[in-house]
Amino acid sequence: MLKAGFAFMTALASLAACAHPVSGAPVPAILASEAELTPLMAELREMTGRANVELGADDPLATPVVTILPPPAGPFEGNNPALPTSYGLELRDGACVLVDQDGTMVRTLQGVTCAPYASKAG
Repeated sequence: MLKAGFAFMTALASLAACAHPVSGAPVPAILASEAELTPLMAELREMTGRANVELGADDPLATPVVTILPPPAGPFEGNNPALPTSYGLELRDGACVLVDQDGTMVRTLQGVTCAPYASKAG
């Protein structure tokens, strides 16, 4: 009986968390409009120190993920071991930020406007 009650309360808390995010907590985000791609790309070029940055298959207008493809292999490289780098796009205290996969690097995106991500599941 106690386990069933605990499972019910856990499920209820999960539903409530999905419907009402805690104030001040990071919220998954997407770019507010297609016009935000230009300032995002400028921020990514500055962040990576690369003149050319190419986004991966994730669409930051539809999902809260920004993937940066590695630079292309050079003419003398047969096998490039570089992997894409993915970041989470979040709203934190009204600012649009990128967070790396382990959460240790957070970069506030200057001039980029985000909107809360409305998951189809929650």
